[in-house]
Amino acid sequence: MKRILYASGVALLSLLIANPIFAQEGGGDGGPSIGGWYFSVAGKGGLGDAGSADGTTIKTRDMYVFGGEAIFGKTFGRFLLGLSAEYNLFKQKTKASEVGNTNMAGSQLNVSPVLGMGAGKFLFVLKPILYSNLTAEKKTSGGDESSVNSPKMGSFAFQINYKWGAKTFIGFEYASVDYTKSDVGGKESTLKGDNIVNYSSMGVIYGYKF
Repeated sequence: MKRILYASGVALLSLLIANPIFAQEGGGDGGPSIGGWYFSVAGKGGLGDAGSADGTTIKTRDMYVFGGEAIFGKTFGRFLLGLSAEYNLFKQKTKASEVGNTNMAGSQLNVSPVLGMGAGKFLFVLKPILYSNLTAEKKTSGGDESSVNSPKMGSFAFQINYKWGAKTFIGFEYASVDYTKSDVGGKESTLKGDNIVNYSSMGVIYGYKF
């Protein structure tokens, strides 16, 4: 499903660029301004899931997701190029007893390039996630801290934002990160195949554009 959504996001962005119906003078009311700097902060909340790639090696479980994000970039007409830094908290919704007495709650830090396009009061944003680290909330049975990192190519987030006020916006985001390495007590190992760990989320955004 995440591959389909990723392909759809790329296809939608390509369609917007190619379709002259979105070529509005000055980028419209909600798109980036011509030749200016862009800076925004936003809070996010929603639902997600976490587990292994096959959903059974590490049983998939439901999660609550809360976070914050800052985007800084440069606008070129209707287009936005920038960088995103975000911090998310994943809290396990599924009872630990239903997934082998395990808990995948943790804190996630992502850094991504930002590719955006304004269309009227909408801003479409694609973020290929190049850096991500998720540190587990709970230590292992041996007392070690653990984390997963090194997102697989194709990890991404896609946003649709709508100008709500003079400086505020609301929106929707879907994100999916596949982790290919784990670190337990300072010992790193590679995750392959069914052992790749995935954290996905979808939710609403409320933000402020400076």
